[in-house]
Amino acid sequence: MRISRRDALRGVSAVLAAGAFVPTARAQAQAQNQAGAPRRGGVLPLVYSVETHTLFAPGGGGGNPLLVSTKILERLVRMEHDQSITGQLAERWEGAPDGRSYTFHLRRNVQWHDGRPFTAEDIAYNAVEHWQKFAGNPAIRAISGAQALDPHTVRISFGQPTPEALVLASLSGSETQIVPKHIYGGTDIRQNPANNAPVGTGPFRFKEWRRGSHVELERNAQYWETGLPHLDGIVIRYLQDPQSRAAAFEVGEVLLGVGAPFPPAEMRRLAGTGRFDATDRGGLQEFMVVEMNTRNPILADRRVRQAIGFALDRQLVVDVVMNGFGRVATGTVSDVYTRYYNRDVAQYALDVRRAERLLDEAGHRRPGRNAPRFELKLVVGPWYAENVRMGQYLQQALGDVGIKVNIVSADRAGAIRQIYQQWDFDLSVSNNVSYADPLMRSTMLYTTANIARTPFRNVSGYSNAELDRLVDDAAKELDPAKRIALLNRVQKIAAEDLPVLPIAYKQNMTFAHKRVRNHSTRPEWMYDSWKDVWLAP
Repeated sequence: MRISRRDALRGVSAVLAAGAFVPTARAQAQAQNQAGAPRRGGVLPLVYSVETHTLFAPGGGGGNPLLVSTKILERLVRMEHDQSITGQLAERWEGAPDGRSYTFHLRRNVQWHDGRPFTAEDIAYNAVEHWQKFAGNPAIRAISGAQALDPHTVRISFGQPTPEALVLASLSGSETQIVPKHIYGGTDIRQNPANNAPVGTGPFRFKEWRRGSHVELERNAQYWETGLPHLDGIVIRYLQDPQSRAAAFEVGEVLLGVGAPFPPAEMRRLAGTGRFDATDRGGLQEFMVVEMNTRNPILADRRVRQAIGFALDRQLVVDVVMNGFGRVATGTVSDVYTRYYNRDVAQYALDVRRAERLLDEAGHRRPGRNAPRFELKLVVGPWYAENVRMGQYLQQALGDVGIKVNIVSADRAGAIRQIYQQWDFDLSVSNNVSYADPLMRSTMLYTTANIARTPFRNVSGYSNAELDRLVDDAAKELDPAKRIALLNRVQKIAAEDLPVLPIAYKQNMTFAHKRVRNHSTRPEWMYDSWKDVWLAP
């Protein structure tokens, strides 16, 4: 695929023509969500693009397992739409003045899906044997111990002062789902068979995973919150073909699509019919990235990485590759999270001459008119169609500055293995997520401690002692203003060194038939429990 300026202008025109539907759809979705009293019953069928590799993965494991596990497994606390924190399995909590321990008072009469009681011992096990061992978040890694004070009270201790806002935001996140000690204790949590048939305390129970087809969940009749969940069940259908997903949704075989589920042209068309709710409210703050493997001596030179940044037209990517469903990224902290977002960082607008000059300075002059400066292997994460198109554009754009890019195709499992487990790539097109606090995800792309064969961490092999120190300091700084200053500096260094090039923040749309009520109500709603979702008659 070669993208021309005419293609770009055509894309911009399409975006301008279609861009007005989102605010209207938000208002429609909100009105539908608020209309009428919740109704009990019904099974919610939804469609998702790529089948998950497991139903629960320690440390989160990416969006596919989280879509399932968050309906089954719960967390201590929950983040609301205004980013405030409310209790989930914890009713209340208090922190020590020095920020080195937090005590949580748990709900009573909570049962695991197999009928065993949920107790403080479960939290003590998870804190030390699960969260702390698999987290990339330095706040969670700082857990030094956990003690069950009684069956419904647990104290979690930290090896350093840890801000309450960071602790609570982290405990509401994907890395701190709670699994049962009586099933996982004494086992390798990564290999436990329960990962593919999870047992939790959540509103829905695992019923069936039919590989290549769907996952089915059923209502937890013993759920601790009276009257919930409203639904009798959820069926997650996996359809890789984007046109098949759109067709299944339009004819009502499925009632919900999440994570920008259809091709952009189909999303515009379906939203324009007025028959469906279409909104990015509650969408995941996800962004497209190009990861650069600094283990390659060529990419170890910062000038080469910066040259790649200047060789790309990211606005064109938004307008054409993403069909307008996004905006140019200025860093790995989403601009939605205004408290920590720092726009005052190095920017990489298209500048081919500057890219060529940097490559020359790095010692990679063109050897001849048609000969490349060097070659790079590109592995594309195929979990989104726009990633594949981005790979084609990247090959074209870098070819224009004398870098030959060889694209290696792989399915989801193969791409995860090649990029994140084998590190067998030079460039990757992938995705990551920005959460409410940068230490929950954004800094994981850069810190030395996150160089691990774990998906969506520091796969570039980048290591900077100053950045590591700033992140560690931000993890224990109790003064909010000082902490913001530290995180601003982290963002500056990351943008200057550029081991990961942020391309665009995605506009993650949710599409729902109007029978589906109370959806898209919280940040990262895809990974909420959906206990309060209901179906109108």
